[in-house]
Amino acid sequence: MFVYLFSADVDIHSPLGCPEHTLNDDELVSALKLAHSWKFDVVHEEAVARLSDSKLTSARKIQLAQLYDVPEWYALSLHALVLREECLSIEEAKEVGLETMTLVSSLRDFW
Repeated sequence: MFVYLFSADVDIHSPLGCPEHTLNDDELVSALKLAHSWKFDVVHEEAVARLSDSKLTSARKIQLAQLYDVPEWYALSLHALVLREECLSIEEAKEVGLETMTLVSSLRDFW
């Protein structure tokens, strides 16, 4: 990511310093992590905006929402997991954690 931020192709109009197509999801997650840690609100918002339309799973978005303060992802992704037909996989349960897994199971039973 820093290669992009400090390269000659820096876009001064983008908080992440590069055009949207140059960062993949893993790099955007790294930018989100750093922005959250360093309290770079503009970069945090840009990373969230770019990742919102990504192919991240609902479970991964819940995990990232919990780690990096993205409440809108938590609610939308929780809703998606509750309404889908298949149960959480073991990998998804590990990603979202015990409390969220229990919440999803309870809401699925209630629904």
